[in-house]
Formats: sequence, structure tokens, C-alpha cells
Amino acid sequence: MKFSYSWNRFLLSAFFIFIFLTQFTLRTPGFESRGIDFQVLARILFIYSLFFMISPSYRYFIKGLQYKPEFYLFLLLLLLLVTTLVHFSLYAIYTLTTLFITMFIVRFYINNFGVEKVFIVYVYFSISFALISFFFYFFFKDIGRYSYWQWGEFITSTRMQGVSGHPNTLAFILGINIVITVNLMLKKVLSNKISFLSIFLSLIVLFLCNSKTNILSVIICFFIFFIFRRKTYSIMLFLCSIIIVFFIITFVVMPEFYIDIIRSASRTGDINEILTFTGRSSIWSFVLDIIYQKIIFGWGYSSAVDVLVSNSAKVGFTVAQTHNLYLQILMSGGVICFIVFLKLIFEIISSSINNDKVVFLQLIFYILLVGFSEAIIFNTIANCAFIVFCIVVYGLSCDEKR
Repeated sequence: MKFSYSWNRFLLSAFFIFIFLTQFTLRTPGFESRGIDFQVLARILFIYSLFFMISPSYRYFIKGLQYKPEFYLFLLLLLLLVTTLVHFSLYAIYTLTTLFITMFIVRFYINNFGVEKVFIVYVYFSISFALISFFFYFFFKDIGRYSYWQWGEFITSTRMQGVSGHPNTLAFILGINIVITVNLMLKKVLSNKISFLSIFLSLIVLFLCNSKTNILSVIICFFIFFIFRRKTYSIMLFLCSIIIVFFIITFVVMPEFYIDIIRSASRTGDINEILTFTGRSSIWSFVLDIIYQKIIFGWGYSSAVDVLVSNSAKVGFTVAQTHNLYLQILMSGGVICFIVFLKLIFEIISSSINNDKVVFLQLIFYILLVGFSEAIIFNTIANCAFIVFCIVVYGLSCDEKR
């Protein structure tokens, strides 16, 4: 489909807002309501409005199902819907609907604007999101910093969560942004100034979030990059320069933060701290027992919210997700959905390698790596991670079509 220049700008701006609202949240530590407030209402109204505006292009979506990655993603969501209808829950249906809508919207933008423009929008979203998060981190600490429950009160840490709701979520957004920015910079799609700003801000965010999984994932993704692209000495020099400048500035501006980071790096593994490995292992042990009870079809989408919260005493603390992507899928859709998910991942990886699409290989590995410690996608409502996942799926199929 061809659009006028003004419509192009409008639609790309709408996509920027769509990604922003998908992940944006302003929550204080004591917020526990699952009801609809202004933030939720604004998100619903905008996303559904965008969906209905572009819905006439449904035929392109249907036509795209001939490509394996698209077909298996649609099949996976369809099977999750079936298992959810068996365990009927309005909340589960609502959250799963957001996945279908997000999938359709991303497909529309990839088909009409191409992967590079979608990536550019993501970079500008990440820069804006990081800057706003910095503002809340320094001036509204009850929102911008991660707080945990200890001895009957909330303790505000130095970990940055910004306006994402959680440090690991924010770290994921900006870690992915580093991968995308570097690939765009190599293609000379982004200017050096924007590239430097994007990477520099992302590194600071990763540092302040202190998310070890995301930091490790970035390193592994660039290890993959250098394997497939050997002649990259200039980009290595550029990245090393940014890192050196970053450490110098942060050390001068806030040396006390390094002390807090060193302390937090040696977390004790107390079961009451959800972000520790010990806490996760307690969740996984309980979740495995739950999965075996309905191993074939699972408990339905978003079931972890109700099942885990209602069994907080057995887990040892209150938690609303499995903190593992693979267990999350098994719990939601059973072995049936898990097999389809594995097939989808296989198609993505093989297609990325066969078509020499290193950026998609990096992105899917990033998601899979983070998935070992977080239920990063297929958790509840569609999030930024699911948008990235859809970009990989539809980006590959559109390249294959061309």
C-alpha cells in the first residue's frame, strides 16, 4: 500500500506512540490494583483505535501466513486462545487479544514501511524512553527506582526502572536498542550523532538497572555479530570508545553509585527477594509441579497471575509470573504450545542464518537468553519484548518475500 508523505509521517508517529504506550507505566511501590485507571484506559483506546484504522489491510496479514515464521506464530497464539477458552477468564482473553492486535499492527508496519524504518522508530522510542526514565530516576525516586519489600516496608534501591515498571524490563528495552542501533549504524541509516546518543544512553541505563542477564545478553549478541561479520574493527573501536567515556563520566559524576553496584552484585539469594536466583528457583520448583498437573494443554493464558498469587504461601512470596519464558509457555499452553514455540524458534534461527540476517539472529538470541530468568513474552498483555519478537518474525518473512 502507498501513502502520501503526510500519512507516512502520521502512521510512523502513531507507531512510536504505540510502542511507548505499550511499555509506559507510572506506578508507586504500593500500587496493587488490577483495575482500569487512566493509564490503562489511554493505552486501550489508542491501541484499539490504531488497530481499527489499519484493519482494512487484513488481507496482507492472511496472505503472509504462507511463510513459516508467520504461520507458526499465528498457530501458537491460536492454540493459546483455545486453551484459554477452556479455562474461561475475561482477563486472560483481554490480555491474549492484545497479542493478536500487536501482531497485526507490527505486520502492517513491516509490510508497508520495511524493517529499517520500524527499527528507526524503535531507536527514537528508546532514546525518548531513556531520557524520561532518567528524569523520574533523579526527581521522582518512588517511581523511577526499584523498591522491594523488607521488614514491613518498601526499601528504595539505586536500581533504575524509570517508567517501565521494572529494572529488567527497562534494561531489555535498551539492550535491544544497542543491537538495533549498531546494525543501523553499519548500514549508515542513522547519523553518527544519533547512534552515539542512542548507544551511550542505553549503556548508562544498563548500568543503572544492574540487570546481569541483559548485560550478558548484549555481550553474547555482539559475539554472534563478530562471528558473522569479521571486518568490524572500526565499530569495535567506536563501541570501546563509548564505553570508556561512559565509565569516566559516571565515575566523576556519581562515584558512590559504584559502591552500591558492587554491593548489589553480591546479592545473598534471600528467598524474599524475587530478583535473586534462589527466589527464582523456588518459583520454578513450584511451577513445575503445577505444569505436571495439566501437562498437555496447560492452564490457559495469563494463568500464572491467578495460580501463583493464590499459592503465595507455597512459593514463599507473592509473584505473578514464572520468571522463565519456557515454563511460562508450558504453564499457559502445555506441551502442545511448547512444541509449536520450539518449531517457531527453529524456523526463525534457520531463516536468519540461511538469509544472512544477523540482526534477527541477534534479537532472537537476546530474547531466548533473557527468557531463562524472565517470562519476557507470552506473560500477560503485549509488551515491548513481544513487539520485538513480532518484528523478527515479520521482518524475516518480508525479506523472504522480496
